[in-house]
Amino acid sequence: MNKALRTAALAAASLATLCFSGAASAAWTFADDTGGASISGAYPSFTITGSDLFDFKDDLATYTQAFTSAQAVTFAWNYVSEDCCGSAWDPAGYILNGVQHQLSVNGPAGQGSAGVATVDVGAGDVFGWYVESLDSEQGPGILSVSVVPEPASVALLLAGVGALAFAARRRAKG
Repeated sequence: MNKALRTAALAAASLATLCFSGAASAAWTFADDTGGASISGAYPSFTITGSDLFDFKDDLATYTQAFTSAQAVTFAWNYVSEDCCGSAWDPAGYILNGVQHQLSVNGPAGQGSAGVATVDVGAGDVFGWYVESLDSEQGPGILSVSVVPEPASVALLLAGVGALAFAARRRAKG
């Protein structure tokens, strides 16, 4: 691969990072108040697994960040629990300024729920996702999230990649 194409590829990767509205993964914080939960992946695509310690304690696992500017956050989510009563004992959803908004649908063990949601987040708001384990037994709740880039950011990405490809082609010819 020539130098111009390598540069174009690196620039495209940088532009792709910009699609996620300044919500860089370094700013996100995972917190677990009893130590029984875990997270895999990182913003913009991750999975929070709730506690399964069999300790009959309420455990709250969160993945949050304080936003410096107002924006709409759109995300696809998928939830499942193997607990006997499903999300009745392991609810999951998003959290905004300390208030939990349950997305998971109460149902029997193994029944999942999924969807797409958009949340308007203001400057200074703390936003993120949670899995709560009310009894921490019989299987954890598992919430998978993939943040969808804003349409304007996707348009910017495509315009930037097109400009880089044009520049690389002109450089290769000349």
